[in-house]
Amino acid sequence: HGLSLLALDKYDAALRRFDAVKIDELADRVQWYKTLTYLKKGDKVKSEEALKNIAQSNSEFKEQAQKLIDSMK
Repeated sequence: HGLSLLALDKYDAALRRFDAVKIDELADRVQWYKTLTYLKKGDKVKSEEALKNIAQSNSEFKEQAQKLIDSMK
């Protein structure tokens, strides 16, 4: 389970699990958790890009993404 791997700081394995999810209804959540994984992994470029994509979308995580972007400035 990707969330369990994320909690265990196994970032690359978590990303592989998230990438394996192919259920459209979970796409927003998968993208959000992938973004959190990039942040925890310290991948600034990927996390900023992913946050911008979420903030500009209709995602349920749009507001949280914008708050993170603002806090990174």
